[in-house]
Amino acid sequence: ELTKWQWNFGDPGDPMAGSVSKDTSYVYPTYGEYPVILVVENIHMCLDSVVDTAYVYQLPTADFSYDNRCVGYYTNFTDESYSDVSDISSWYWHFDDPFVVDSISTIRDAVHIYSDTGTYFPTLVVTDMNMCKDTITKTLDIWPRPTSMFQVIDTNRQGQVYLYNMSSDPEEVMDSLYYEWDFDYSPPGFITSEDMNPIHQYEYDGSYTIMLVSTNSYNCPDTTYQQYDLLFTNLFVPNAFLPNGSTIELRTFKPVGINLRSYRLEVYSAWGNLVFESTRLEDGVPSDGWDGTYEGKELPTGSYIWRITAVFEDGEHWKGTDNGDGNTGTSGTITLIR
Repeated sequence: ELTKWQWNFGDPGDPMAGSVSKDTSYVYPTYGEYPVILVVENIHMCLDSVVDTAYVYQLPTADFSYDNRCVGYYTNFTDESYSDVSDISSWYWHFDDPFVVDSISTIRDAVHIYSDTGTYFPTLVVTDMNMCKDTITKTLDIWPRPTSMFQVIDTNRQGQVYLYNMSSDPEEVMDSLYYEWDFDYSPPGFITSEDMNPIHQYEYDGSYTIMLVSTNSYNCPDTTYQQYDLLFTNLFVPNAFLPNGSTIELRTFKPVGINLRSYRLEVYSAWGNLVFESTRLEDGVPSDGWDGTYEGKELPTGSYIWRITAVFEDGEHWKGTDNGDGNTGTSGTITLIR
């Protein structure tokens, strides 16, 4: 039966270090190879010893960086740990997020979404192939982000819109926000204005997606989109024409319009006789014009009365044109000049 145990841990910095316990432990001050000696004695005072080598490995160094510190967005955690002796084999992240039941990850480069602003203390534990570990904890501030919002307002000029910015920030005023607009967003998109409330003129029919990115002083953005459907609904009525003139476009009386669903033009003489009518459209455009004749005979120079009813593709009824007196109407006069 053994009665004594004597350990020598082979630490040259402390040659007297030892233990008389059967099972023991020792903390080496640095990595290296150490000859460990165990001397045992039994009840008969007989001794025996054994020598073995203790390999003390160098610890890995845990480190990480992070970016995108905005609430509600992915915060990216990048592992920057290293080991001079053995490859790192595992990573354990704890994001210190009390609003998440399982606030951990075991992949090398992790991501996490913080749902509330505040100060957090994320921790990374790395383990190398020798099962040696190191831990690091850092301080992380999660910042608020603004709310991006706007309203599209049509102006008096068709196709021109005023974009009324309604963005807000919980800690700042709108004047401190930075804005980026794209009036016809399609990936990857491009910035077309940085004004708070820009005005934009569209030239063609279409369905446009308007994008607004509002960014606060923490460089935290918020993005919103709105669809703007544009249908030009113009109908222009000329006030004179010259059937025998040299300019082809002026030889007939033909209103000019686009995106018409239905259309009816009537022309009357000064005595109330119907001398011309047309309902024909081609691709939403009036296609027939009056050449100044009636039943094959040329009508004399003078004023004639026109009446138009029209409905555009969006269901809006044509409300008329300015007859020259500042008032709009769906009827007026045309002068035939010979």
